Amino acid sequence: MDARVTGNENRATEVVATSGGVACQNWPKTRICELIRDLWPVKGWTAITQYAGVPDRTARNYQSGHSDAPMSVLCNLLRGDEGYRVLTFIMCGHQPTWWIVIQHERAVYARLKELSPTLRGIIDDCR
Repeated sequence: MDARVTGNENRATEVVATSGGVACQNWPKTRICELIRDLWPVKGWTAITQYAGVPDRTARNYQSGHSDAPMSVLCNLLRGDEGYRVLTFIMCGHQPTWWIVIQHERAVYARLKELSPTLRGIIDDCR
């Protein structure tokens, strides 16, 4: 997958992911619908409104599967407080090396935090 940058100085720069030369600017409505229902089964549209910054009606359309979500919505979700949960959903079933390393590091960090209050202070100071 490549990325190309589009835009000019009068307009915000946009990065468009491409796969096989085809620009991918929308996330399929079935995937955004699955993501919302899986991560936020109750009132998912409120989470999308909060984390992606879209209007309530738009978020309801994403949740119901009536609309495709632009990549900007996915980017906002990934950049927000729930970004790791969103990334975990997206990565489901895929195990590239970098993802395995991140999972391992998170597991080690969680285990170290459990071991000792002293270690917890040291670890938190290093973050």
